[in-house]
Amino acid sequence: MAEAQLDASFAVSFRETFIASRRDKLYQLLKRGIARGEIPEETDFELFADLCYGPIWYRLLNGHASPDNHFVQTLLDYIL
Repeated sequence: MAEAQLDASFAVSFRETFIASRRDKLYQLLKRGIARGEIPEETDFELFADLCYGPIWYRLLNGHASPDNHFVQTLLDYIL
């Protein structure tokens, strides 16, 4: 992520491979949740992904706390 801030061509590659693949996996999970009636059909996938991954990246980049299991579970509880 830090290198993507300094190198525009790396940023494109990073988004298209690393970031996009993870967002796609999350979208697949959201679609399954919608099919099971656990998540509203009108869920904004883009916003949901930002709300999930944003706090995790924040912790990783700032190093003030680890994104441990408790944090991730609490984050999901808030989002859902």
